[in-house]
Amino acid sequence: WSMSCWSSAGVKKITYSVPMLPEDGSATLAQGAAGKFDSVFRNFATRLVERGYPTAVIRIGWEFNGEWYSWAASKDPQSWIAYWRRIVNIMRAVPGAQFKFDWCPGNGWTSFLAENAYPGDAYVDIIGMDVYNQSWNANVVTPEQRWNEQLNQRHGLKWHAQFAAAHGKPISFPEWGT
Repeated sequence: WSMSCWSSAGVKKITYSVPMLPEDGSATLAQGAAGKFDSVFRNFATRLVERGYPTAVIRIGWEFNGEWYSWAASKDPQSWIAYWRRIVNIMRAVPGAQFKFDWCPGNGWTSFLAENAYPGDAYVDIIGMDVYNQSWNANVVTPEQRWNEQLNQRHGLKWHAQFAAAHGKPISFPEWGT
């Protein structure tokens, strides 16, 4: 449905954020890595190509370094990486597909290091980051303090730029707000 809407509106380039698992906790990363959802991703890729979006940017399992989604990488980092690779391989194998894949952690401090779920340069085209101009630290009150935190925190803007540069990848900010 959404592809038809965008196409009708004349939109030629599109990015889709695609969950890795159902939100209800009924599936695991290991099940995904073993192929449980292969047909879902194959069908999605096929539809994208058929509807004129063979170059779509696909943001799989965004903000995986946090604990708020069912696909949190901290639950099983090796399965998360294997599952990401499996999804990319399945979607790239669809005839006509030219997708770009955006690996997109959330910014800020999380207990899980995003780099511990990097699937490898062959499976990532863009290094994204979701960034919101807010702080959960009660001691950060001024705009200057907030900027310093955004820039220098564990998964801050400096980390993002340096990690992407080290892997020779462009950066993106699929979600951002103030």
